[in-house]
Amino acid sequence: MGYNFTKNTGFSQDELILNDVIPDNNFGNKNFFFGGGVTQFISDRISLKIIGQYGKNMIRYSDTGVVGYTDVKFKRLGLSALPCWKILDNIELGIGLTYHELNSFEIGKRRIDVWNELGNRYNQKQIGWITSVSYNFKSILINLRYTEAHSNGTSDYYFIKETNAIELSLAYRLKIFHPIKFNRKNAKCPKIEN
Repeated sequence: MGYNFTKNTGFSQDELILNDVIPDNNFGNKNFFFGGGVTQFISDRISLKIIGQYGKNMIRYSDTGVVGYTDVKFKRLGLSALPCWKILDNIELGIGLTYHELNSFEIGKRRIDVWNELGNRYNQKQIGWITSVSYNFKSILINLRYTEAHSNGTSDYYFIKETNAIELSLAYRLKIFHPIKFNRKNAKCPKIEN
């Protein structure tokens, strides 16, 4: 589970409500997200992490009409893969790739809580990179991540051009599998203290 601060850079749209709208790229939003991950140690200090997460997000448009702001909210599914290096016994750094699917777009006014579903036409995908700093304390993992992802489409169909996010998460670690052998030697999993 975690908490993030996200800024979505948007495409201008000429088909929303009755007026041309311009994305308010200074608008950031804060949200909780949920997820899980798997870590495979390749050596005592090198590991590969696969992380999946789910959260809700929003982008705001400045409307030239009398209705003020036009808000667009959506759901984000993310999958990231990153190699990590343990630089100290309890601290590790990682950098890798991330993939996002944005779906369930709704347009409306957040201040009056009125929304209209847009359908699957606006669903989109993003590809980018992720960096991570983690601190391990017994079975608890505290993680700080920065993500930058870009959409692979144009303004004809998509709202979101780019996403930047800072995420802070708290996780509980469980050892599930025995170590995998590399070159006939076991990659040692770090001991989890209770």
